[in-house]
Amino acid sequence: MSIDNLIDSLKNLDLSTYPDKEIKSLLEQIGKISTLELYFHKGRQVMRARVNNNDSRYRKKTDLSYKPQQFNITYQRASTPNRTMFYASCLSENPNDNEIESMRIPCILESIPEMRDNNSSFIKKITFGRWEVIDDLRLFPIILNETYYQKTYFLKDIVDYYKINNKIFDQILTEKSEKIQLFLANEFAKENIKEDYDYMISAIFAELVTENKYDGIFYPSVRTDGNGFNIAITPKATEKLRLIFAGECTIYKHKMNAGIGNNAYIKLNGNEEEFDMNDEKDRENQESVLVDGLGFDSIEDFRDYCNRNN
Repeated sequence: MSIDNLIDSLKNLDLSTYPDKEIKSLLEQIGKISTLELYFHKGRQVMRARVNNNDSRYRKKTDLSYKPQQFNITYQRASTPNRTMFYASCLSENPNDNEIESMRIPCILESIPEMRDNNSSFIKKITFGRWEVIDDLRLFPIILNETYYQKTYFLKDIVDYYKINNKIFDQILTEKSEKIQLFLANEFAKENIKEDYDYMISAIFAELVTENKYDGIFYPSVRTDGNGFNIAITPKATEKLRLIFAGECTIYKHKMNAGIGNNAYIKLNGNEEEFDMNDEKDRENQESVLVDGLGFDSIEDFRDYCNRNN
């Protein structure tokens, strides 16, 4: 089957029927393509976030790691119900003045979809885990989405490097490789997700790739419009990471304005399975300043407003 026919076949599938076998069969027919390998070397850091349940506090490394397989029952952007994945966010290695400088931003946007709703108001607790690579991660980069190409120098450099080196292959392989990589990049960049089956193609591709030689997938963050990046790695590959920091924060959002207060934190050496965070001493003052900045007299007033309008 030609690569054009293969891509058309994938596009024409009725994903609402959950055609996992058909998707896997078609993807396995891609055959040989040229691609890059992206390595996260020792010392590189990534961040994973998890929204807290009510007033609970996370105290275990597993709380900030991948979703347990028994709770992994839906398709996500890079994972299937057959196998959970560890998702985390990262940034350009050397961000310039116009790029995101805090890993907390893509984490928040990925974890709390309401952040992008300019009419929403809420108070939410969220916990961040900063993980450090201790053994090289081998990632398959999903990078050819044209919308994100100019967003960061980091992504642009990777794409330009790929396109230049892709020219050393014969024209048929070059064209085939770019067509399928562009299709996959668009699948990983889907925004209008209505049901989990909308993720099926990207999720099953990630599963196939990581059954071979890769630890995971690297792709631009949809929630940051390509200004940040995500990785999704296998549970086995998390053995190449260590947790070095955990921090709990509260987000106060009123329509188009938001602030984040620091609740508690702890520095870790990577060996702890359980921990107790240290409370921030000026938390109440932080909260007062943030709520005042949103136009409310007190946290009680803002909380009442949120309760009435949600």
